[in-house]
Amino acid sequence: MTPIAIYRHVRNKSHLLDLMVERLLDQVDLAPAETATWQDRLRRLLASFQAVVATNPAPALLLSRPFVSPAALRVSEPLLATLHRAGFDAGQSVRLLQAITGMVLGPAINRATWAAASRDLRRTRTASRHPWKGCPLASSPASRAPRARAWIGPRGRTPIV
Repeated sequence: MTPIAIYRHVRNKSHLLDLMVERLLDQVDLAPAETATWQDRLRRLLASFQAVVATNPAPALLLSRPFVSPAALRVSEPLLATLHRAGFDAGQSVRLLQAITGMVLGPAINRATWAAASRDLRRTRTASRHPWKGCPLASSPASRAPRARAWIGPRGRTPIV
């Protein structure tokens, strides 16, 4: 089988990525908790979305690209309905959904890119016991950036990787 064989089943790369997003969003628990307040419903929906995003680095990156997906509507509609029930009009609800999505995806994308960069550093510096050796932050005096140095840690690893 050749790598191009998959294109017999999908139109192009975008279609393949859209199908992957479909599978991810199908995992989001959308069951309504009607007795809860709108804030509790929103928290529950976003916690389920965040749990899917946190499974590994790929979901955050897949979901951060523009895509057209029936699953996106299935996830967006309960979120928008919750915001509407809270008293926000349609325009406000859409803007809030965009802001909330950014707040959920932003840290996940940051973790994914740091994880990838850390893997790349470890691969290129396998001979070194300190994967951040040579990094300007790691080699700077602790007095210049004490909090950032503490974040990198004594073993040269960030806490999120």
